[in-house]
Amino acid sequence: MQRYFAHTLLLAGLILLLGSCQSPVKVPEEVPTTVRVIVQDDQAQPISAIPVELHEGIDPAANAPLQSLVTDNSGLAVFNLDIPSDGERYSLLVGSDQTGRVTRTLDLLCRDTTIVVVLASQNIPCGAEVSDTVQFVDVCAPRNGVEFTELVERRYTSTCDEPMTLAISRAENPDLRLETFVFDNDGILISGNQFELPARGSFSVVTEYTPQDENTFQARTIVDGQGDNSSFSLSIDIFGNSVLCDDCQCEDETIIVDMGATVVDTAITIQDIYNVNRTPCLRTDELIQNFPAGSPFTLDTQPMTSIQPGNGQPLQVTFNPTQEGTFTETLVFRTTFPENGVTCTYTIEFTAVAGQPACCIELDAGRNITVDASTQPPTYRIELLTDVNGTDAGAICFYNCGTAGWLTISRPGVFNAPGFTIENQRYDLQPRSEGGGLGCFDVSFTPTEDMVWPNGRNAGPAVVEFRTTFNIIGCQPQQIEVIARVDTTPTLFSRCVFRWEDNQFNGYNFTPVENKGSDIVDMNADDIASPMLSDLVYLSGPGTGLTGRVRIRSGWKFVRSGVTSINDFGYEDIRNWPEFPNLKNGIDRNSPFTDFELFSVYVIEVERDGSLFYALIRVREISDDGEKQKICFDVLFPL
Repeated sequence: MQRYFAHTLLLAGLILLLGSCQSPVKVPEEVPTTVRVIVQDDQAQPISAIPVELHEGIDPAANAPLQSLVTDNSGLAVFNLDIPSDGERYSLLVGSDQTGRVTRTLDLLCRDTTIVVVLASQNIPCGAEVSDTVQFVDVCAPRNGVEFTELVERRYTSTCDEPMTLAISRAENPDLRLETFVFDNDGILISGNQFELPARGSFSVVTEYTPQDENTFQARTIVDGQGDNSSFSLSIDIFGNSVLCDDCQCEDETIIVDMGATVVDTAITIQDIYNVNRTPCLRTDELIQNFPAGSPFTLDTQPMTSIQPGNGQPLQVTFNPTQEGTFTETLVFRTTFPENGVTCTYTIEFTAVAGQPACCIELDAGRNITVDASTQPPTYRIELLTDVNGTDAGAICFYNCGTAGWLTISRPGVFNAPGFTIENQRYDLQPRSEGGGLGCFDVSFTPTEDMVWPNGRNAGPAVVEFRTTFNIIGCQPQQIEVIARVDTTPTLFSRCVFRWEDNQFNGYNFTPVENKGSDIVDMNADDIASPMLSDLVYLSGPGTGLTGRVRIRSGWKFVRSGVTSINDFGYEDIRNWPEFPNLKNGIDRNSPFTDFELFSVYVIEVERDGSLFYALIRVREISDDGEKQKICFDVLFPL
């Protein structure tokens, strides 16, 4: 038989196999017991200085701890105590406020019990419906008075930024001896069907199965979270079966343990329990094949030679490569049942990868990226285009395309290029093969009036192209070019202005351009002694020759007449007019009242906070429908 285990996935699932180890043979009232607790992270690395408490009962909050320890540099805490021979239940509380707490229920009747606790959690996205699966495979039904218990613990973390009320529907079946225990953010057992979870808090769901006979089952636990503004739902589907385990029988078996990947010359260590004794009989183990000399794998622990029912073989293995590559080595045990002499082999094949981080550019994830392949190395550019006072943004994205190790990329120093901003400065990326994401550097450009026309709009051509570069450390190319261009083409739109007295005394402003200007109350616009609040008011018309009387706040200039079609009023058209070079010269600021003629073109001076802008207008309509008079323009703004 061959089985495959991806080691990090096995540990992340927080799977623990325990036997109740009850024996039909008479035993002392107190049994000396050693409990070894190994605390690891989700990469199977030991975690030191983690508080571990051992409590009586399944609820650590119900009483004070029997013993309290802190893990050493190997992630180990060892408890020595005497326990009743009737199999009283115990629990562990592991972790702190910083790491989060995990509660583990135990049956410590087996001697020298070894427990691996992983401080890892599965995130539940806020607003999502999440499903998970728990499986119990071939759990032994009672045999010769011995019961077998397996449990699976899963820890979940809410990503909602507010407290949640969690409602629980437990999977429980007394006939199957299937039970579900829920522990809150502080590791306290929840006795009811509802509890409060803090913002981004964690909770644990423990499913325990002690079969009473041979069967197959499925069940479901549901946890629904509800906050003031958000919610989530977690559904845990539970599948299992139990079998009649043969007395003192075994078969040859091979398992494959994937230790993952590491950087060359960087060791990784795993501790786990292998080849659990699922029989009611004592078993002996003998290591008959160790790792060869010179192997990057080493066995750090002395294997146990006597395995009680329900116990397994606790092993610690270190992988410390000196070169890149994929490596595989095996340990082989001969297992024997002294009661009947049955013997078989148990092979553990360890595989691991040694590599280095590497940097690649993800073009599809970037924005406004171009590549000049004619240079060596290729030149990567972010190209932006926007209007004056508008904004355009781009990004260049990197990922770790190596086989192992973290890739650090950063943008050093202070970025001080007028008009440009960069939001991000550093990323630490795992290899994509291990779920690593992208590190994107976002660049935006917002040109201002004084950048485009540094000496004013009338003092020379606009500056329409801006360039800068920024450096990236940790990836090639090290320098990224940014080219930003400014579109100074005026916006063309059409707008009608109603006669001032018929329009609640509103005048007209040429801004904002995106709304085709705006109306503004200008109560005294017909009084030469009163200052205007708007750019233009339409006072009366149509007059002789289809003219309309207007008042201009800042200044104006006649350009030409007879432009009868908007097709002759495009920006490319007027650039060819002989009047174009001098459109902003000769503005009349002394004649605010004037008559505009149909199909004539005028320049209107627009003042904003001391700055001058210019609109070119074509009078396309002057009309009177008997109720309201209006004058309509085609507008190019700003010039």
